[in-house]
Amino acid sequence: MLGDKLKSYRLSRHLTQDDVATALNLTIRRISSYESGEAEPDLYTLADLADFYEISLDDLMDRQSPSVTDADGYSLSLAKFGDRIRRFREEKAIPPKTIADRAHISVQYLSAIEKGFRIPKFDTAIELMNALGMSADFALADNLVAAHTTRARYLETLIPSLRPTNQRIMLDTIESVFRTLAEIEKAGQ
Repeated sequence: MLGDKLKSYRLSRHLTQDDVATALNLTIRRISSYESGEAEPDLYTLADLADFYEISLDDLMDRQSPSVTDADGYSLSLAKFGDRIRRFREEKAIPPKTIADRAHISVQYLSAIEKGFRIPKFDTAIELMNALGMSADFALADNLVAAHTTRARYLETLIPSLRPTNQRIMLDTIESVFRTLAEIEKAGQ
């Protein structure tokens, strides 16, 4: 139920109904009626509530966003975007609060993005990438065919960090997988 979700989001942020009402220029009675289910917010107010709680309308309304698949059958997994944000931030040793402040979001919302629980809006994703000094190609390397080269270069930089024995194992594995896939493609033609 929408009212229960609104109340849950408010309480999880340790806010009063007055806090929410003041922030959205509504009355406490209006917020109370939304939370109790006596009234339902209009679309504009729903959008304001979703923005205020830093969630999507789909999340607020318990709707599942359809998965996006391109013409070649690649599916868009934005949960991996959050993982890349987290790994990049950790590699640069930047505290979550610093990035959250730079991107104008809460630390809790950043955490939810990094864990793949929340998919940021486009402008928030841009803010995050700018706050980190991260390229979109790198952030979306798991999703963009054009970014595969960027991802390959990134993996190439990781191999020297391994011990020589593990470097050989990694390179042998990659070469073996490559040969197998090439044979499968050749057989399928």
